Amino acid sequence: MNILMISSIYYPTIGGVTTYIDKKAEYLMKLGCNVELLCPIKEEDYKKLDMNLIKSLSYKVKFFILKNLDKNSDNIITGFLRKMSYNKANKLIFKYVVQKYLNTDTVIHQHDLISNFILIKKLKKRGYKTVLTNHTGETLLWGKLPVIGNFIINYQFKYYDKIIGPSKELAFISKKYLNKSEYFPNSIIIEEELNEFLIKDKINFFCPRRWAPTKGIKYYLEALILLKERDIELFNRGEYIFAGNEYSDYLDYKKECEELYEKINSPNLILLGDIRDYNQMMKLYKESHFTVVPSLYEAVSLSALEAGVCGSVLLSTNVGGMPELIEDNVTGLLCESKSSEELYRIIKKSLELPEEKYKNMRLNMYQNIKNNFNYEKLMGKHIEVYKKILD
Repeated sequence: MNILMISSIYYPTIGGVTTYIDKKAEYLMKLGCNVELLCPIKEEDYKKLDMNLIKSLSYKVKFFILKNLDKNSDNIITGFLRKMSYNKANKLIFKYVVQKYLNTDTVIHQHDLISNFILIKKLKKRGYKTVLTNHTGETLLWGKLPVIGNFIINYQFKYYDKIIGPSKELAFISKKYLNKSEYFPNSIIIEEELNEFLIKDKINFFCPRRWAPTKGIKYYLEALILLKERDIELFNRGEYIFAGNEYSDYLDYKKECEELYEKINSPNLILLGDIRDYNQMMKLYKESHFTVVPSLYEAVSLSALEAGVCGSVLLSTNVGGMPELIEDNVTGLLCESKSSEELYRIIKKSLELPEEKYKNMRLNMYQNIKNNFNYEKLMGKHIEVYKKILD
């Protein structure tokens, strides 16, 4: 069986989708599948790739380099158009696929929706079986538009034989296509037992989210301003670490967040930039008491799963798949989204947590992930989907 992964979201960026593709491809190769990733990529991003890492992978990767793509976006609309621009590679990728792979034993599995939609439409019409993992929050935005939103979603989804969502709302957003939708939450391979409880002078908060509008960074920074203004002593008990602040696809939003960061003006805030090393990310999770996910839209976040198995208690907005992962006050803390006051509330609460309560939370989270987000069990379901649509 040939599995062709299609995604514009991949290295050099380390994030949930990249890790999802990488781990899944490695696992499918071990099961005897032939896996290749086809990745349209901006020229400037291609130059940043660690080619030694790419060559070390067990699966094949074919890059299609695109020049003169708009790098930056000022708002959600221009961000949408930027993502659409990856479709410029569709002719090259289509030619590569039809020349190399028969459609009788090949599954096309896409991970970025609008960025390669023209390609998927052409491959489907050519007779290939197609699967979408709907990682993207665009569909949630479209779903809020009364008529046009549902039209866009249904038009796109008709070209897939199976739609997989890493949260229930992403899986079942199209009522018209419920019959071919499946909910498979993100999952993780647990390779070690829960590490020891951290004893540090300060309580560490790690926020590994891109500085983009849907990630809620602005509200988190505003919450830290509230904490500093209302209780400086409590604020100073914490150390607030950010990764993803170099993400520059939304310059206006990035500038707004930088201004809020400068307003806080405290050595307790640390910017790490964009981290592209998986082992470094795991080390940061293990060194953090809390991981903050202030998103406006989210699936069962893979980075949250990684944080949880490393013993970092999750503070998150109650969006998407996060309430499926976090039971409030049991495995972490939840709050309403788009609210700096709500984020302030759970940050303050976490700083005041009794040690025994904190230890119970991190143990409960680890056990929950181990029992309910088992990688091997969920990967078996993916194989079943592939076999079924090929039969």
